Order: sequence, then structure tokens, then C-alpha cells
Amino acid sequence: MAIVNQENILSILMNFNPWWQNGIVPHTYLKDFKRSGYFTCKKALESDLRRIVVMSGARRTGKTTIMYQLIADLLGTGVKPQNILFFTFDHPVIRVAGLDQILSIYKNTISDDEQFYMFVDEVQFDKEWTHYLKMAYDMNPEMRSVATGSASAVVEDGVRESGAGRWTIIKIPTLSFYEY
Repeated sequence: MAIVNQENILSILMNFNPWWQNGIVPHTYLKDFKRSGYFTCKKALESDLRRIVVMSGARRTGKTTIMYQLIADLLGTGVKPQNILFFTFDHPVIRVAGLDQILSIYKNTISDDEQFYMFVDEVQFDKEWTHYLKMAYDMNPEMRSVATGSASAVVEDGVRESGAGRWTIIKIPTLSFYEY
């Protein structure tokens, strides 16, 4: 039996998206403190100018936590839990399946609306991430998307090469003196 199949991918996505079951982001995923990068990302995500928000920065600077905080905000404003997709390319099955297959399975089995939010963590693990994210952006005009990447140079170079006008890059640094 192949490891990369719809049943396994759905099982993995269910684990990554517990709000599909209960409508809330687990408290252990969230932090009470919101970094300045959170507010910048929130503003970009809510903007009338639709762009893919890309957070770049070193590992352990809070990029994933910011995504969970944004997801919690969306749920708090009444966005249907099934219209919020989160996954990470840190997971080997997700990496092999690729963005195109993940998005297809999600849209055919979980979300029934054209408008949805897609949060993709650690995009740099997919070598073709800019092309697939650009394609998803173009083919889903109601989709809003946030992506993170820990290899800042790779992420920022990929954005410069592909998808001009489709990206908003937000750098998430280590804690500032004020935040600390």
C-alpha cells in the first residue's frame, strides 16, 4: 500500500487541523503574547489587496505560532473551521504529496466553499513551492494564503524569481529588546 494516498493525507491533515473537529485552535499552539510580526501579517492578510503573505526568518522565531494566532482570529470572526487549511512541509508524506495534491484533496473532501485560507509552514522543503503557490493563487481567486520559510535567503530568492506582485514578504526576526 502506498504511503502517499488520499486516506493517509486526510489523516495527516486532520491532525494538523484540529479546529475541523472542535472549532478551536488548541491553547498549547498559541501564546498570549503577540509579536509585532503578528500585527503586520494580520494587516496583510486582511488587506483588500490580495497577496500571498510569506513570513521568513530563522527557526524558532515564532512564525508558526503567528500562523496559529491568525487562525484563531479567523475562527473568532466566524470563518468556518473547514475553510482554514494548515499543513507543513516538515512532514515527509506532505512533502512527497506536494501542494497540488494536498490542495486537491482538501478542496474535494473538506472545504465546500470557494473562499478559504491556506497556511503553509516550512515551504522551503518543497523545491517548487513558488510555482505551486503561484498556481494555487491564480486558480483560486477567493483563497487567502500565508506561508513560512526558515531558509530566509531561499524563500526570498524564490519570491523574487516567481510571482511578481503576488507576494508580501514579512521578515520575522529574533525577539527584539522590547519584546523580550
